[in-house]
Amino acid sequence: MSTRKTWSGFRHAPYPPTAFPVSETVLRVRLKTPHGVRRAAVLFGDRYAPQDEDRLVPMRFAGEGMFGVWWETDLPLSTRRFRYAFYVEIGGKGIWFGEAGISPSRREAGVFQVPYVYAEDVPSPPAWAADAVAYQIFPDRFAVASGGFEGAPRGRAAWGSPPTPESFFGGDLVGIREKLDVLADLGVNLIYLTPIFTAPSNHRYDTEDYLQVDPRLGGNEALRALVDAAHARGMRILLDGVFNHAGERFFAFRDVLRRGRSSPYAGWFWFPGEFPVEDGVPRYETFATGVWSMPKLNLLHPEAREYFLRVGENWVREFGIDGWRLDVANEVPTSFWREFRRRVKAVRPDALLVGEIWHDALPWLRGDVFDGVTHYRFRELAVAFLAEGGLSASEFARHLLDAYFRYPSGVWPALWNLVESHDTKRFLTLVRGDRRLFRLAVFLQMALPGMPLLYYGSEVGLEGGDDPDNRRTYPWDPAEQDLALRADVRRLVHLRRKLPQAGAGSFAVVAADDLAEAIVVYRRGGSWSGLFAWTRSPRDVRLRISWRAFRRYGISRDEVVHLAAAGREFLGEGEVRLRDPGLELELSPFGRLWLVSEDG
Repeated sequence: MSTRKTWSGFRHAPYPPTAFPVSETVLRVRLKTPHGVRRAAVLFGDRYAPQDEDRLVPMRFAGEGMFGVWWETDLPLSTRRFRYAFYVEIGGKGIWFGEAGISPSRREAGVFQVPYVYAEDVPSPPAWAADAVAYQIFPDRFAVASGGFEGAPRGRAAWGSPPTPESFFGGDLVGIREKLDVLADLGVNLIYLTPIFTAPSNHRYDTEDYLQVDPRLGGNEALRALVDAAHARGMRILLDGVFNHAGERFFAFRDVLRRGRSSPYAGWFWFPGEFPVEDGVPRYETFATGVWSMPKLNLLHPEAREYFLRVGENWVREFGIDGWRLDVANEVPTSFWREFRRRVKAVRPDALLVGEIWHDALPWLRGDVFDGVTHYRFRELAVAFLAEGGLSASEFARHLLDAYFRYPSGVWPALWNLVESHDTKRFLTLVRGDRRLFRLAVFLQMALPGMPLLYYGSEVGLEGGDDPDNRRTYPWDPAEQDLALRADVRRLVHLRRKLPQAGAGSFAVVAADDLAEAIVVYRRGGSWSGLFAWTRSPRDVRLRISWRAFRRYGISRDEVVHLAAAGREFLGEGEVRLRDPGLELELSPFGRLWLVSEDG
C-alpha cells in the first residue's frame, strides 16, 4: 500500500521530494496545502520515545505552487529515527495530517515515519558544483587547431556554411584547448563536451570505440592536453557517456553481424527478432525507433556491464576528467547506474554525474544514482514565459517553485539549468533574434539555484533551428559576432561566479505581477543575500512589495532595509526605493535588477 498522501489538497509522503535528510541528523519536510491555510507546524520526535517528548515546530511558508501552497521546515534529531505529523489551521479550525489521513484527532491522523537516516541517504553532489557555470561544446563545430595535427580530417565543409546531418567541419580538441582563454574570460569553469570517442558521424553518438578519442579530434593525447590545460585554469571537463546504445561499428556488434547467435557478444544486445542479423535491417532493439545504426546495449549482461563500468572508470582515472554527462540515462538499467556511480566515485569522489532526462527525474536523484540531471523543465518554463508568452508572471512563478520542489534541495546545485542544447532550437531563434529576451533567459540561469549551462556560440548571437541547424560552427570572425551581447553574458556569468555557492540555497518569490509582467526573487546564501528582479514588459514598470510579502518567508524588514542600503547594484536596469509599507522597484523595458549584499 502506498504511503503517498493527497487528502483534499494536502500532499506529503515520507520520502523525497517531500521528506529527505539534509544531514544524518536533520530531516527536511515539505507539505503542500490548499490556499487558506494560515499556519502549519510539525509535531515530531523519536519513533521509540514517549509521545509526550515530541516537539512542535513551526513550518515556514515556501511559496505558492500550482493548486496549493508549499511549507517547509527542518527537523533535528540526533537519534535519526523520525516520526511526525502535521498540524494546520484552516477555516478557523485546527486539523492533523498523518499517514492515516486528516482528522481533528492527532491519534486518528496517525504519523509519518522515516525509520533511520544513513549518510548515504543524504543527496550530496560535489561541493564544487554549486560554484560552477557550465558551457556545452559540440566539438566538430567549435574551433579548428591553428596548426593542424596528424590525423586531422580532410574534405571538410567550409567553416560557416550551413550544416547537414553528414557534414564535418573539422573542429577538434586542440582547437578547444587553444580557445580556453576565451572561455575563461567569459567566466565559465566547466566544459561539457558532446561525444568525442571514435565514431562515423559528426555527432558521435554512434560510438565505434569507447577507449579511443576520435583521431579526427586529435586522439587521446589531445584530450589529455585539454584536461591538463583546463585544470591549470581552474576549469573542469565533463565527457558525454553513451551507454544506452553503441554504434553499428562497435566491435561487439560487428562480431554479432558476422557470427550471429554463436557470437560471444550476442547477449550484449537485445534481439527480439530472428537471426541472422543483417546490417541495415534492424531485427534488434535500437536507440529510439528503428535507428539501425545505434543498437541498444544490454547492460544486464554481466560481461557487457563490466566492460562499460571499466570505460567509466578509465577516463576518470587515466585522463583526469571531472565526470560524465550520461546520454539517454532514463533507458539504462538503474542497477547499472548505481554500480557506475560506486565505481567512478571510488576513483574520484568529487566526480560529477549528470543524467540526460527530460521528464521528472526524481527516481534518479535520491542520492544513489546521479548527482544531477539536465533540467529541461527549467527550459520549458523559460520558453513558455519569455519566448511564447504562454504563461503569466504568476503562473511562471508557481510552476517554477513546483519544478524545484520536484527534488530534494540538496541536488539543486547539480540541476543543469539550460534554455537550449544540441537537441533543441537555439533560444535566439525561438525569440526571433530578440536580444532583450535572450538576455532575460541568461539572467534567469544566473540568478536562480542550479547550475547554468550555456550552449556554445549563443553568447555571440549564434542562432539555429532544429537539428542540424542548431549545430552551426562558432563564428570566430569578430565581424560576425554580437560583441555587445557577449559582454552582457560575460557580465552575468562573472556576477554569478562572485556569489559563493550560488547554485545552492533557497529562493523566495516575493512578487509576481501579471500587469507588470515582472517577478522579484529574494535569495540568501551563506555569506550573501540578494534581490533579483526582471520583467518581459516593453514598458517601464513599477512594483510595490509590502513588508508582509517578505515576512511570509521569514525575511525581516531590517534585512531588506540593510540589503537596499548596503547592497551593491551590480546590474541595475531600474531603481530600488524604501517606501513604507514596503519596497518600491522600477524596471526599464525588459529590465533586470541584480542587487546583492555580500555580508548577507
